[in-house]
Amino acid sequence: MVDIRQDVCAVIVGGTPAPGINGVISAIVIKCTSMDIVPIGFLYGFEYLRQGITKYYQTLRIEDVTRVHNRGGSILYTSKEQLRTPDEIENCIRALQHLRVKYLITIGGTETAFSAHKLAIGFRDRSLLLNTPSVVNTATNNNGTRFKFMNMNLNTPAAQPPTSNLSSGADNNWNGILITHVPKTIFNDLPLPDNCYTFGFSTAREIGCKIVADLSADAKSMNRWYIVTIIGVHSGHLTLGISTAAAATICLIPEEFEHQKITKSKRDAEDKTRREIQDTVKSFMEQVNRKTEFMEQVQIPKEIMESLLDKNDDENHVQQKRKNDAQDEHEEKKETVMNGYAKHKQERYALDTGADFKEYVDILDACMIKRAAEGKFYGVAVVGEGCVDLLKQRDLDKFFNGRKDRGHELFALTLKGELAKRWEKRKYSMSIRTKFVGFELRSADPNAHDMILSRELGFSAVLVCQMKQVNATIVTMKGGELVSIPLSEIVDPETNKSTIKKVDTKSLAYKVSQTYMLRLNRSDLANKKATKKYADMAGMDVNTFVKTYSYIASSH
Repeated sequence: MVDIRQDVCAVIVGGTPAPGINGVISAIVIKCTSMDIVPIGFLYGFEYLRQGITKYYQTLRIEDVTRVHNRGGSILYTSKEQLRTPDEIENCIRALQHLRVKYLITIGGTETAFSAHKLAIGFRDRSLLLNTPSVVNTATNNNGTRFKFMNMNLNTPAAQPPTSNLSSGADNNWNGILITHVPKTIFNDLPLPDNCYTFGFSTAREIGCKIVADLSADAKSMNRWYIVTIIGVHSGHLTLGISTAAAATICLIPEEFEHQKITKSKRDAEDKTRREIQDTVKSFMEQVNRKTEFMEQVQIPKEIMESLLDKNDDENHVQQKRKNDAQDEHEEKKETVMNGYAKHKQERYALDTGADFKEYVDILDACMIKRAAEGKFYGVAVVGEGCVDLLKQRDLDKFFNGRKDRGHELFALTLKGELAKRWEKRKYSMSIRTKFVGFELRSADPNAHDMILSRELGFSAVLVCQMKQVNATIVTMKGGELVSIPLSEIVDPETNKSTIKKVDTKSLAYKVSQTYMLRLNRSDLANKKATKKYADMAGMDVNTFVKTYSYIASSH
């Protein structure tokens, strides 16, 4: 039983497991108990809370968390379910209030952090409504005062005023719950400040490094190649970290090819920027024609401004283009009915952007050729599964039945198949095996770094809640000191989705990693003697070899 006179601190673990979760839970329970706060843990993340079900929780005692900090998995279990709809957010709010939760600590990655942000917005909006004289539905509090409630759609701009007001000081009439998020992910892709790491990443990188290093030894002993897929769809931090530490022969991460994928939101953003530039230039042109005092002072030649104008941006041209597009679309629909599936495929690939599967194969093949020319028919190629998500739709359909999840499973196997076809036609054969590294990293026992970090983060989360100075924050450590970041900073204001921290391919760290791996370089193609060796190994003449592989030659 919970003493109603005591404050309650609830813990929710969301997303997939990561080494160190139990360390955070343990630190929270011990700290809360010392402060006379009742810690409770919800089982299976948001799975039941989003339905408004409150029975799946347990009161946590010190004896429940003794010596669990060094164990993998989660004693509270976890779930990938998140808060996605206004009704689920409302259900969760009511469930937390029913259990008199005053402090909420969420443990998770980008999606769980985004759910915590939505929850904070929901509590803030409800608090504002309780102090607003608008009428929708009525309810009465313990003092007999009648308040007004309404259901709000959190996906509309009106329901999401600036999140900078999610503070909770002594002068704030706050009726919600103080929310703190502890970052947890083996992928290290939360947008934290530089040199701030999520717990779980160090352990996953260390275990992954050991696996790849062992495969490297086996590859040399058996004179074969391994293609290893590393889990991680959104970023390549884990893939690159494992590859660099294990001295893999070659590594492919999604960030290397991301510029080739133009999403609808990216295309819309580029169009918006282009229109803004055109409007600015047109405004200047009007001032030039009017010979305003400002333009006479800046003295920008009219010819330069005219050169900046998009000749195709004329309004009449735009209208005519729209008319032509509409006619073309009508004709295409007619042809689709006539030609059936063939026309459907043509439309499906009309705006197809992204990386070619052939490019991945060519990069690995060139690396194998270069290494074989040196007499080494072995190596380890490490690829991030996020590379699949960047493929053109045409290649997804061709190799993986149009499904990305199938691509994640079969990525290495399909690469092996395409490479094997090439080497079957050459003078020398190449033995290739595949390996997927992922799930074994998530629930492994944490290493010393993550055991320490998880304890520091658990302690800091309770501390931030108890301070009652700010609400909806992420806690992390930098240089041994607590760093608190507003949850609103992880949200992209344009897409209203959580942001992802990507590998900076222009950084020194990335350059160093590539320096100690093997790629076909432009300098190799400039060396006629080396190019002749590679061409002979590939069973090609020099001109054909250069024509085939020059486009993937690296400048590193």
